Amino acid sequence: MRIARHLVALGSVSRAAARAYGGGGVRAARIAWGVHRRQGFEYAEALRVGALDPALSEGARARFVSRHASLDAQAPLNGGNEVPAITGDKAVFYRYCGALGIPVPELLGILDTRGSGWGAPGRVLAGPADLAAWVAEDLPDEFVVKPSEGYAGKGVRLVGRAAGGALLVNGRRQTAAALWDELRRDPEFPVWIVQERLVNHPDLARMGGPQSLHGVRIATIVGRDGEPRVLFAMLKLALSGGASDNFLGGSTGNAIVEVDPATGRLGPLTLPRDGPAGFRGLADNPLTGEPVEGRTLPYWQAACALVLDAAPHFLPARALGWDVALTPRGPVILETNIRWLPLPFPSMRSVLDQLIAEGAPQARA
Repeated sequence: MRIARHLVALGSVSRAAARAYGGGGVRAARIAWGVHRRQGFEYAEALRVGALDPALSEGARARFVSRHASLDAQAPLNGGNEVPAITGDKAVFYRYCGALGIPVPELLGILDTRGSGWGAPGRVLAGPADLAAWVAEDLPDEFVVKPSEGYAGKGVRLVGRAAGGALLVNGRRQTAAALWDELRRDPEFPVWIVQERLVNHPDLARMGGPQSLHGVRIATIVGRDGEPRVLFAMLKLALSGGASDNFLGGSTGNAIVEVDPATGRLGPLTLPRDGPAGFRGLADNPLTGEPVEGRTLPYWQAACALVLDAAPHFLPARALGWDVALTPRGPVILETNIRWLPLPFPSMRSVLDQLIAEGAPQARA
């Protein structure tokens, strides 16, 4: 049965690759089988990132990095998720960073829909009436609600005040009681944090639009000598206009841009091609025409210094993916991740090699 499913998946992806690029399905199947065997790609993943393009040289194809290979290389560096509470639970993460003086969004409250929560400046939040009073009396005009243990942008809500005491939740008019009920009924996340809404530095607002926060992902590794360094960086442009800048392999309508770690200079804007296969690079924002490629990010050196200073505080996790907001007041860390996925950039091969080298057991003297 497993072999049959494997062959069905291979056949389906091979036909899709042949339609996307031209050529025969047999050649596409041979390429797909090769990247699956050598680089750990699932067939659909290889198609999506463009690794099945028959025009690629074998050297260029070898630079693609699969999700499987990346996560396997991270595992020995991060202890198999041995420190999830600090990195994975934002309520813990923000308070830990606050104690260390690391800039993070102001934590306004914690909503535990199974029991009692907390709201600044000292409220107990145990139900919809408490939430409604807190929103009316203590919270700013705009704030963000997100799952404390959320991932991939799931469940993020931008909340603002509407006329008549109602709220606007991701553009939908809603009461505080209805918001509480919606959070309580979520099947995956019982605990939610409420935090300040950050805004983009004006340079980012011009590049990607002001309506959504555009984050920067900076991956770091702490070497065997204890010194942290930057592995790679990218800008996430929330072109979809939603509450999240997550890319998710190009499925969200958002875009990513590779960043030169040394200078903060931006490469081309990366978006999916029409159809299921590969990505395209653009110099300008397709929605606004604003130039992107060649621009330099604001506060770049400060952002790198911030995550490099923070990284040793999260040992024994050594390879972390930091999400940073570049705001008018400087860089602010949004979260860090002990599992992060590779990107459709050729530089990912070098990143994978560094992860493997750092995670390899040292030979005895």
